[in-house]
Amino acid sequence: MSKLYKFFRLSAATVLILTLASCGGGAGPELPKAIASKADEIPADARAVAAIIEERLRGQTASEVKGVQIPDSLGHSLTDTEFTYDGFGLLSHKLMRYNKRDGKTDGRAVAGRLLFGDGIGRRTEVLYYAEYVFDDGNIRITDVKAATLYESFPKAMVFVVPTQKIKSAGGLPKTHTGILNFVSSNAVNWQTADQVQNKVEDYIIFAFLMDRVSASAEMELKISDDEFTELGYKDSSKYVDIKGWRIGFLPGKFNLATSSLFAKVAYSPGKEAGFGSRFSRMVGMFPLDLKRAKKESSRPRT
Repeated sequence: MSKLYKFFRLSAATVLILTLASCGGGAGPELPKAIASKADEIPADARAVAAIIEERLRGQTASEVKGVQIPDSLGHSLTDTEFTYDGFGLLSHKLMRYNKRDGKTDGRAVAGRLLFGDGIGRRTEVLYYAEYVFDDGNIRITDVKAATLYESFPKAMVFVVPTQKIKSAGGLPKTHTGILNFVSSNAVNWQTADQVQNKVEDYIIFAFLMDRVSASAEMELKISDDEFTELGYKDSSKYVDIKGWRIGFLPGKFNLATSSLFAKVAYSPGKEAGFGSRFSRMVGMFPLDLKRAKKESSRPRT
């Protein structure tokens, strides 16, 4: 896969952050490199501000961060009504800006990135900007904004599940985690796939995007016997978006024991990306050939 690039939501918050972060020079919404990414490298006041932003993102109103004050009006603006980061832990905090407020002699302006992940491998990232002053030994936040950063090459996972297993269970669960757990538990295990019977059976191919994506982004799940292009059959594919987590599924009838097919996942960023960046790109191609699938499934994942 080619080098990964990120394109970000050009909301008012992000435009403001890009301007204030003094990105300079380059074309496109390139963000500056982190000036600190380890906890002991990030000043204590910046860590405290990021911590209270994280609380508000999670919908918490009673702060556990001592010495930091944030007006309710600012805190409420950070809450995502669709997603409360339940089950997601903070994987990394990268500080991108830490200096005086523009045109002010007091206080600080900070910007950073918060990467969250959960136990099943899903990820979502947030870009934040805040201004604050020091008031009688406390930190008083005077301005704060946050926006989701959408990955332009989201990680994809594909599973093949016998249709009968879904029927026997009475259908699929209703939540994204429930569906992923059910599908991964009932999917063909490529390491023991030589036990698959040599006959045509009904299967459903599932594709999961493991990075949260925008509502305007597009996902395509295809099946093909061609390994070298993005072409494939997709007319029967259906898609579900559960609070930014995208699932594609494609029913099919084939002999898995003799298959030479490939499942392909294509993705196009949404309105958060510039017009010139909203092209379809392959984010996953998975062989359904038993021998090859067994070999590739045994490789370490990075």
